[in-house]
This record gives sequence, C-alpha cells and structure tokens, in this order.
Amino acid sequence: MKELRGPAGTPAELTIRRAGIDKAITYKLTRATIHIRSVDPRITMMLDDRVGYIALSPVSESSTRDVAQAIDTLLKQGMKSLIFDLRGNPVGCWIKASRYRISSSIPASDRRDARARARFIA
Repeated sequence: MKELRGPAGTPAELTIRRAGIDKAITYKLTRATIHIRSVDPRITMMLDDRVGYIALSPVSESSTRDVAQAIDTLLKQGMKSLIFDLRGNPVGCWIKASRYRISSSIPASDRRDARARARFIA
C-alpha cells in the first residue's frame, strides 16, 4: 500500500494477481486526497427530545470542525444534553470546546480503555 501513496494528482499503477488466473490485471490510477470524517452524520442524532448523540472516530485534523457542526445541528433540534462517544479514541485527544461548555464524566470502569461520556451544559 505504501507504493500507492504520493502527491494528489500524480499517476500510480495497481497490478492485481488472482489465484487461478495467469494474467495479471493492471489499473492506471490518479492519486487523490481522501477526506475521512471524524463525525458520521448518519449516526449523529437526537436520542429523544433533549439528548443528542455524537460518536467521534477517528480523531483527525477536521475533528474540531466536524464536532462543532454536529453540535450546532443538534442544538437546532433542541439538544440540552449530549452523549459524546469517544470509545476507541486515545484519552489525550480532546476537541477544542471554546464555543461550548463541556464537562466530562469518565466512568471508573472505562478509564483504562479510554471510553468517556461527556455532558453538554446549555
């Protein structure tokens, strides 16, 4: 896979060999930048009329923007509290919360594997 990495817009070739087929297939590709969202809008939702849910995975350069957009969307839907799902993310990775007051509560049973719950304070 390292060979496929390179500057966006540059050419690359991918050769695939399959079991039972003698001839390899070669594809000519153009490299592109791949953007991965930190917050999936399909699972950002209101759980009831007051509680919103956001899952953050993976943490990336766009995390702050993605979380802020998700919070703004949920606030417009009437969110008063938030379940901020950080499962699978390192404890040291926190989102800048300058626009929001967020207090986090990390259950003792979850501290070792970096699972956290956060409560949004309106």
